[in-house]
Amino acid sequence: MIKNLEAKLIGQEPVTREELFKLINSHGRKDFLITQDSIRFEKCEPKECYDLSKLDVSQIKNLSDIFSFSYFNDDISNWDVSNCTNLHSIFYSSYFNGDLSKWDLKSVENLNWSFASSEFNNDSLKDWNTSNIKEMDSTFYSAKFNGSLLNWDVSNVRKMLFMFSQSKFNNDSLNNWNFLNIKSIDYMFYKSVFAGDISNWKINNNVY
Repeated sequence: MIKNLEAKLIGQEPVTREELFKLINSHGRKDFLITQDSIRFEKCEPKECYDLSKLDVSQIKNLSDIFSFSYFNDDISNWDVSNCTNLHSIFYSSYFNGDLSKWDLKSVENLNWSFASSEFNNDSLKDWNTSNIKEMDSTFYSAKFNGSLLNWDVSNVRKMLFMFSQSKFNNDSLNNWNFLNIKSIDYMFYKSVFAGDISNWKINNNVY
């Protein structure tokens, strides 16, 4: 069980990555999960459904997989993720569709698969600080997402393989993206419905 649970639920004590998984499991998972760091969880039905809105997650640098396959769809808008570097698959195949506009991604480097196959579809990502992110492979792969990404700074991103592949994304908010350091955009819109304006894109000849 989680030590000092009540104090952690009201943000008086920080939670660990392992504790966070357990708290999210209280909302149920629709499929079994093996995380990048080989933590395994069985699928489960919703049970306690703890309120996670006040959790102190500020000491967790790796939030990868946290909501993968989760039924969770409550408020986490005020989470402090400013020290997190890895959001790989954080909402993969999840039901979450809440407000993330206050999330500070200044330290995040990896956004691979973060919303892939998820139900997430709103405009709260448009002002995210993405200036430090280096990898965006399959970020919205097979996702319902069609919100604005207008203010994303992708100038340090190196890889965007399959980023919107098989997704519902189809708007003009990508037109001013700066591909200064991009190395690979292979299959970026593969089997997607995208027909937006990308006429301003300037891409080096060495991109594959």
